[in-house]
Amino acid sequence: SLGTEQRPQEFWDVVEKWNERYQKEGKHLAFQQQEINILGGIGSILEFDALKQAMNALAGGKYPGLSTKTWIESPEEYQIILSHLRDNNIIGPEDAASLNGAFEFLDFVSNLYLRNQLTGALRRENMETFLSILASERGEALPSRENIEQAMANFYKEFYGHAETTFEIVTRAIPALYQRRYAAGPEQVETLDDSLVINKRQGL
Repeated sequence: SLGTEQRPQEFWDVVEKWNERYQKEGKHLAFQQQEINILGGIGSILEFDALKQAMNALAGGKYPGLSTKTWIESPEEYQIILSHLRDNNIIGPEDAASLNGAFEFLDFVSNLYLRNQLTGALRRENMETFLSILASERGEALPSRENIEQAMANFYKEFYGHAETTFEIVTRAIPALYQRRYAAGPEQVETLDDSLVINKRQGL
């Protein structure tokens, strides 16, 4: 098991909070639900915030260049996180490109949701309004009654594609951050993997 001398409480608080959200949002079934938790679901922008929190915790409270806020405050902070993951061989070029696309999309959608004072989950009954806002922001044609179903299907595919990619990469990256920090052996990392329910398709 992981020794207490290698278990900074702040880091394990991040893991515990992550697990609570994972359980609350329905585990991997979250990727199949018609209701989308834009701001706090599995694979949402909060996955990137968890990376920042883990890096700060493993650095003793504050990683150089990152603020002590629990959320990513700027694109510059995101780039610091991405560089750390790349420089420590935690992610490769393909994962980095996937994360870039996912962060850009999830950050954009989350900010759009907040700017328009939308609250709660995105459901079918308010999806048309949101997709009209999204299309207008992107400079695209507004969805019509004839193609709204296709527009909804396209958004589900786009959102959940980025969300699942983000989830898979982040849940591999957090144990790797721990391993790099403490040179943890395979048994220790396996224990952490169990704590983070890494890549387990529970509930399917």
